Amino acid sequence: MDEIEMLVTSQMTHTDKEEPIGAAEVLEFIPINLKGRRKASIAGVRVTDGTLVMDAKYRIVRDGHVVAEDLSLESMKHFQDKISESAKGQECGIQFTDDDAAFKAGDVIQAYRMIKVRPKLLR
Repeated sequence: MDEIEMLVTSQMTHTDKEEPIGAAEVLEFIPINLKGRRKASIAGVRVTDGTLVMDAKYRIVRDGHVVAEDLSLESMKHFQDKISESAKGQECGIQFTDDDAAFKAGDVIQAYRMIKVRPKLLR
């Protein structure tokens, strides 16, 4: 029976499920000028839950409403040092690849991953 179940579920379409990784509060908005007159916005954040990692997806939540999602990070720094993750209680600066991602002090930045979930058969 297990072999049949494995065969059937292997043919079924996997579903995507969101896995929360971490969250941070935006403490301040830091505008910076880059080369070529390009401007960027850095969010100075404190990690309040879990971990922020470079390869995660991000969303910005303001007053309980999502204002931007499916964002990726351009960079993450602790002072001048590039870092790949920041754990609960730590502060860092993050820059999104989308320069139009609008955030302000008090916003919540949520980090998540999308994982593939294999469907299960009901018995």
